[in-house]
Amino acid sequence: KSLVGQAPYPIGIWVNGWPAGYVTAAVVRILLAEKIGFNTVERGPGPTTVDAFYALTGCATPTNMQDRGCSASMTTQNHINVEGWTESFASTWAAIERDYPQNAPRNLGNMGYLGKT
Repeated sequence: KSLVGQAPYPIGIWVNGWPAGYVTAAVVRILLAEKIGFNTVERGPGPTTVDAFYALTGCATPTNMQDRGCSASMTTQNHINVEGWTESFASTWAAIERDYPQNAPRNLGNMGYLGKT
């Protein structure tokens, strides 16, 4: 299964570049692919939670702090990110929502704990 019709558009899972990021992304991939039957692809890794924000928004170079590669005509290839500590980056999240409202990611909650940096 793909996200849109029959076209090969897999669910993109952005991986955070630390041990818990790798493990939780793998668990999500296994559940989506092997249990539910969706086509999935892991992308990244990104060394910071903020990189995930830009990856989910659809920016072409989300790990490049000087130029994230964002534009008005972005289409995201990354749909899910887990194990990101978002609370410490509220101002960046708000800027993405303001600057790219059509693609801004949504925070769907936590995995049972709230991490802070």
